[in-house]
Amino acid sequence: MIHGHGGNIYQLASELGCKPDRIIDMSSNVNPLGPIPRLLEHLRSCLETIAALPQVDAADATAALAHSWRIPPERLLAANGTTHFIYCLPAALGLEKVLICGPTYADYADGCRKWKVAVKHLNASPEDGFKPDLNRIHTQAGTVDAVYICNPNNPTGRLVGAARLAELAACNRRTLFIVDQSYLPFVAGGEAESLAGSQLPNVIVLHSLSKIFRVPGLRIGFLEAHPDMVRKLSAWVEPWSLNSLAQECILWLASHPRQVNEYIRRSQQYCRSERIKVARHLTADGKIDTFPSCASFILCRLPAGTSAQWLCRQLSQKRILVRNCENFKGLDNRYFRLSLKSQDTNQAVAGMITALLKSRPGGKNQQ
Repeated sequence: MIHGHGGNIYQLASELGCKPDRIIDMSSNVNPLGPIPRLLEHLRSCLETIAALPQVDAADATAALAHSWRIPPERLLAANGTTHFIYCLPAALGLEKVLICGPTYADYADGCRKWKVAVKHLNASPEDGFKPDLNRIHTQAGTVDAVYICNPNNPTGRLVGAARLAELAACNRRTLFIVDQSYLPFVAGGEAESLAGSQLPNVIVLHSLSKIFRVPGLRIGFLEAHPDMVRKLSAWVEPWSLNSLAQECILWLASHPRQVNEYIRRSQQYCRSERIKVARHLTADGKIDTFPSCASFILCRLPAGTSAQWLCRQLSQKRILVRNCENFKGLDNRYFRLSLKSQDTNQAVAGMITALLKSRPGGKNQQ
């Protein structure tokens, strides 16, 4: 079992003796607007599909999504969430040494270490607002088999433009570039920054439908790559990897482009507006630093002498979860990540955090 993710509402609910739905979960990066109501209605109407096996290779759902995204279906591979690909790619590709651009999602390194792949970390600095140094990435890319880039990045929320990424990959054709675009749908104008349909044979793109459409329990992930690469990797996807409801979800999304596009547009506008308001609230007294983000979350840094562990413990007693980021390589115990929720919840939690800092004993290192 891998530990250290956000969203462990079940453990906290058990500790507090309450139901999981009583926990305010601001540690999990899912769409604050919730699932599309009509999608939920459709899934409820499809419950009887669980009485039979789903399509073994999710071919119909994959073809429908490919048509919606205007890319050839032979470039897509479906699996039980992007996590499946993160943990099988190192072995499937025969990787020996990789470069992970961070600070970023720990599962990239965990997936590599599972197969005894050597990992190098190249972390951006807080002084630069965690902006990735593409020159340094280019310099080191030729020394590894693959480069992992989360774009926009978790937990920093920083985005690298598609043109710059494509140039980086084109200049290092012997190196694979694994680009995780799970949070790109939250970016206004993000379609222009996608590597979807890239003609570069050394680019692998990971797509998640779980986060933007808020259906993480269905586990829906796609890998996009050159058809030869997809054929090679398909042997690593188990039969019936996508369950019946997950396939129905994809088919509905692909067949309702107007509703989907409007929902994504509203989500992007909402996240942008709330990021600004929450960051302004948190930084008002100058004690908390926030970093530029274009996703559905904000990376924050507490003042010296105050730890994220202390903050998380205080908030958990109020049935609130935020993400302690000290286990992200490249961050220390002062960092936490706040995922956006409703306007009232965002402002209330931001107010609680600032109030807790004001009330803490001065000069003592809070652990």
